[in-house]
Amino acid sequence: MFVLEFSSVNLDLRDIFEQRFGAWVVSEYKDKVEKDKVENQERYRFLVQFPTETSRQHLQEEIRLYRTEANNIEVLPLGMRQNFCDALQAVRSISRDERIGVRLREEGFPEVEPFYLDIDLWHPGDSSDARQVLNDIRSMCANYGGELKEEVRTSSLLLIKVYGSRQLAEALLELDWVARVDLPPKLSQAYSEIFRACCTRPKPLTINALIRIYS
Repeated sequence: MFVLEFSSVNLDLRDIFEQRFGAWVVSEYKDKVEKDKVENQERYRFLVQFPTETSRQHLQEEIRLYRTEANNIEVLPLGMRQNFCDALQAVRSISRDERIGVRLREEGFPEVEPFYLDIDLWHPGDSSDARQVLNDIRSMCANYGGELKEEVRTSSLLLIKVYGSRQLAEALLELDWVARVDLPPKLSQAYSEIFRACCTRPKPLTINALIRIYS
């Protein structure tokens, strides 16, 4: 899993990643970075999962050909390679901070342990490899006194819920195949009101109320 940063988007980058390199664009977002400590520059970030090492090497080869100004055509046509690499600013691994989910970032870890965590894992692409990843996570949870409670598989992610300590959460944040660690979402205010209304016991009728009903 790699983060690719671009200074501009003048191509259909998702199409290039998926059609040309056979990779998956897991997410994409835009933010601003400080440039020369004076102004903010927009930066486009794409979180890309390459299915094989060969697929990733194809990208590295395109970058090498661009830097050496070679005319060889490997994956990208010359014009597309030029535009793609002109805008490409960095290729790097996903950082620990980028794995922290929105609610966990805002609220921090719960003081009372153990607690539940929602974990997104990168799907390795093969069902047997996916089982191995889940077994490894299950063993890791047990080693930290926690437990893997639920699992759901999608085409690009393994979604799991674990029950454990902050120590387990910190260890998960360091794993390369972890995409996100977050606290479970809160019930919205509307759902909370409905739940309270359904669970509120009605007040018993008074004698005067009963007299009015039957009179």
